[in-house]
Amino acid sequence: MYILAYSILTPLIAVFLPMVLNNENGWLITILMSMLGIIFSVTNLIEKRDKIAIIVLVANIGVFIYSIFATINYWTN
Repeated sequence: MYILAYSILTPLIAVFLPMVLNNENGWLITILMSMLGIIFSVTNLIEKRDKIAIIVLVANIGVFIYSIFATINYWTN
């Protein structure tokens, strides 16, 4: 149960982290934290295969893709 909570909270914190830090390190930490969220989601999916675990894994993959595009956009502008 705690892994599910970690896999939900970690990407939420990661998305808003660059707004708080307001520098390029925030974007790098966002990518790393979204990867950590994917690891938590995969661990949760291995433990129990339910619909919530699959939804959280797909959401974490979406956050990871968003963080990559946002980081590239930040560095090119």
